[in-house]
Amino acid sequence: MASDRLRRYPVILDTNAFYLPFQFNINLDSELERVVGSYDYLVPNTVVSELEGLLKGREPKSREAMSLYDHISPEVVEVMGPADHAVIELAQERNGAVLTQDSLVRKKALAAGVPVIFLRSGKHLVLQRSEPY
Repeated sequence: MASDRLRRYPVILDTNAFYLPFQFNINLDSELERVVGSYDYLVPNTVVSELEGLLKGREPKSREAMSLYDHISPEVVEVMGPADHAVIELAQERNGAVLTQDSLVRKKALAAGVPVIFLRSGKHLVLQRSEPY
C-alpha cells in the first residue's frame, strides 16, 4: 500500500555505513528495525560514486560493501555536492536520519538538526537526535 510506504523512516547511508556489518558483525536490517521501526534505505548518488571508486581502487572490503549495496537495493537520489554534505542534505529533505560512523559527519548533521544513527560500543546501533549538552 502507498500509505504504508509513507510511514517508513528514511535512513540515509554514508559510505562507511556499508562497511559496518562486515567490520562489526552486526545485522544492519534487524538493528535498524530495532532502532527506528519500518525504514527505507536512501543513498545519495555521490556515495554510490565513492563506493564504485573504492571498488575500482581495490580497497580492501570494497567487494563486501558493494554486495551490501546490491543486497539492500537502496533508492539512489541525485544530490549535488560532496558525499558528506549530500547525506545531510538528503536527510533534511526527507526528514530522515543519517547512518554513519564518521564523527565529523555526525557532528555536522546534529548541528543541522539531522538525527544520526551510529554504532555504539561496536555492538548496537543508536539514534541520536541532538548534540548532548
